[in-house]
Amino acid sequence: ECGAVTSCDYGSPGASCCAWDEDFNLCYPTVTEHDYPGLPADDFVKLLGSDDFVAYLNVRRDTMYAYVREFDAIFDEQLTGYRLSPDGQSLSVAWVTFNATYPVQNTVEQANHWYDR
Repeated sequence: ECGAVTSCDYGSPGASCCAWDEDFNLCYPTVTEHDYPGLPADDFVKLLGSDDFVAYLNVRRDTMYAYVREFDAIFDEQLTGYRLSPDGQSLSVAWVTFNATYPVQNTVEQANHWYDR
């Protein structure tokens, strides 16, 4: 049988989250991350301020260090974050950074294209 899950929290009630592939003899998801509607804003903020989320971040950090990914842990701490309002009821600011690689030198046409944007 195709997994224990017979319905999705974010699908229509009773909708199946997986389907069976006869060729590969396995269960595969029928939904993607794009189907997930997200949390209500109030629930999201409460989770960000929860002890459980702090514990998750600590485990995540410790795991990165354990797998010699210190640079990821440091970048997480320095380059990504959020601040809740003083009463903890709303998100005051959030930031995320990412690494992007650009060519060392553009052609004139490429530079003009970027300038025109």
